[in-house]
Amino acid sequence: VEIMIGLGLAAQQLSRPDGVIEYFEAALDFARAPKGASAGLIRRFRPSIYVSLGDAYFQKRDLDRAESYLRKAMIIDRKHPLTPDLRYSLFGTFVEIFLDRGDERAASRYMPTLEAITKNFPPVRRHFADLASRLNAK
Repeated sequence: VEIMIGLGLAAQQLSRPDGVIEYFEAALDFARAPKGASAGLIRRFRPSIYVSLGDAYFQKRDLDRAESYLRKAMIIDRKHPLTPDLRYSLFGTFVEIFLDRGDERAASRYMPTLEAITKNFPPVRRHFADLASRLNAK
């Protein structure tokens, strides 16, 4: 499981969504097996895995599967808030999905959350500005 998570993270860094999907879904499959040494590792990485899978499926334009994984991450976020980078990726990908579907109203619902994250997480300011301008252009 540790190797699969590492390979999934490497695939993500290399912008290879097929690798992200292959390795992270395999890691999740192991998590369904009887509890063992990997249970704690999976629990710790599950939010990252879900957000990464959501992004990978978004890149492949499988919007339903992307949304499915992002909703799982959102459930975790409600119980235990994710780190700012994961939260931004989670909600930012939702906005991207809704924009792709032409549902500006749904995309707009997540903009206040993204704006709040952006105030305390400067690396995403350019992306947030891009999303805001794409929403305002519609």
